[in-house]
Amino acid sequence: MLNPTITDRLYENILLFLVIANLILAFIFSPFIGKLNSIHYLSGTLTILATCWMLPTVFFSRCFKYFDFIFLSTVFYYLVIAAWYVMFGVELNEVIRAYLSFLYLPMFALICSRLSKHQLKTILLALFTLGFFVALMVIPFFIQLIQAKLSYNRFTAYLDITHTPIFIIILPLCFLLLSKFKYYFVAIVIVAIFATQSKGQVLMALLVLLACEIVSNKASLVHSLKVVSLIFLCSLPTTFFNGSTDDLSSKNPANRLGDLRGDTTIHRVKEILLAKEYALKNPIFGVGPTTEFHIRGIATSENNPRQRYIHNVVMYFLATGGVVGFLVYIAPYFTVLIGGINSKENKLLLISILGSFGYLLVSATFKSIQTNMFLGVLIGCSIVYSGVGCSPKKTDG
Repeated sequence: MLNPTITDRLYENILLFLVIANLILAFIFSPFIGKLNSIHYLSGTLTILATCWMLPTVFFSRCFKYFDFIFLSTVFYYLVIAAWYVMFGVELNEVIRAYLSFLYLPMFALICSRLSKHQLKTILLALFTLGFFVALMVIPFFIQLIQAKLSYNRFTAYLDITHTPIFIIILPLCFLLLSKFKYYFVAIVIVAIFATQSKGQVLMALLVLLACEIVSNKASLVHSLKVVSLIFLCSLPTTFFNGSTDDLSSKNPANRLGDLRGDTTIHRVKEILLAKEYALKNPIFGVGPTTEFHIRGIATSENNPRQRYIHNVVMYFLATGGVVGFLVYIAPYFTVLIGGINSKENKLLLISILGSFGYLLVSATFKSIQTNMFLGVLIGCSIVYSGVGCSPKKTDG
């Protein structure tokens, strides 16, 4: 019989490999599932393998806890609802597009809650490294945008991953994983965030950075002024430039970031109002995940009449899944409070989770595989860092 220590290490290392491999894949395919491809199938296969590898430990040990019940219930709910819609004639591909990404959050949270802190630090480091690499990629593309060699539409198309909250996620990881030179990394990430010209990302990034400063340092006036100066200097290269020749990017980003009554804001408000109407039609179970949000006068709907998303995670779930669907989606987030948030690590992870969720209130990337995968990793890490996780070394079975 194998030594339990060797068995535990083998178990954890296989899970570690499957999680990191999936994280790498997440930076290859688009956040938005248009048509399933081989990368999606490979990612799904790795996730299923990791879950199946971990399930025996969940069910046949004395370490089954109520956060396990929450994660497994969430997965079961999505599978049952998906099967229900398929039985009543909805195309399988449409159901997969509607539910596939949401399975990643509870599954990755469940997997990561079974790993040790050492393993999770490796995963967080991998997530940070990949996210920082994306931040570096944004800068040369943005230079081409400034030089009118790249249109704004192509700029956002090449950098699809920046639509996810990856930059908001890795900002607290700078404080969690780095000791020296962390502000150099923070500066580069801030530059990348301003380059995306997303009002939601910029606002949440500033709030996240402020929260990280409060948690990591004894706030002083001098230090706070240094951080504010850093943010201001980082914003200058990507805020004041002449723009390029096409209509979308000819506007000065400073004007676009400050335009709270522009077309984008109007579109978001109209989407939310329509979602409210749908939610009131069936407040308990919603009108279904394949509902089309088609609103006259909204550019995205005119170009894509089969739009099945809105830019607000709360209203989307209330409209498509009702109160039940919303509670099922939100339940895994509350598991981060199970063990308390007294440690610095847990506070930084909570900032990362809350900052990402705040961004999802003005973004549609809550439907992406990447967003749910990243948040699942963070939630699982938070459970372990709080001291209530179930790595193999803690189990009795």
